[in-house]
Amino acid sequence: MKDVHTSGYSGASETYEEKKQRLIGSFKASRGKTIRLAKDTSNLFRERTPPGDIRLDVKNFTKVIRVVPEEAYAEVEGMTTYAELTRECL
Repeated sequence: MKDVHTSGYSGASETYEEKKQRLIGSFKASRGKTIRLAKDTSNLFRERTPPGDIRLDVKNFTKVIRVVPEEAYAEVEGMTTYAELTRECL
């Protein structure tokens, strides 16, 4: 890969890896229970009563890990906003 942009934070892979391992640990600990994502946004336009389900916290998965312009490729974490991706790509 050429001209890889790492979005201004050092150790992008390590930071992502730490977050990923924490999420995997939470997932394994919730074995046999209903799981939902704990996040700041939703695409649902209705009120929901929060059940007593296990919530996996994905709120911090918001970084652009790298951008490879020559390949029109970007690696991002799961909750990265379109606005953040656009800012990093332009």
